Amino acid sequence: MTNKASSQEILDMILELLTKDITDKEKNIFIQTKRTLESRHYLPRVISDLRASLTPLAMSKQLSKETGKLYLTITNYPYTNNNLGGGLISVFGNNLK
Repeated sequence: MTNKASSQEILDMILELLTKDITDKEKNIFIQTKRTLESRHYLPRVISDLRASLTPLAMSKQLSKETGKLYLTITNYPYTNNNLGGGLISVFGNNLK
């Protein structure tokens, strides 16, 4: 992964996740995000929307392990503009071990 986030990197991650055993909620979120990315929307906005959709699931510990890895990726640089959600990363990240 490069220092600069790319739509293709996120799209590849989502396509991979769609082949995994994930929940229907996660699948619906990823299908919508995939469509948005394919429509060439502004990447920071797409990432922000994806993070906003996944955060409630992360907070209630309802993310699959595979989705949790993507969630940790999009809540870290280069996918964020600030440190918003940093506390969630530390809380959720401990559950992936």
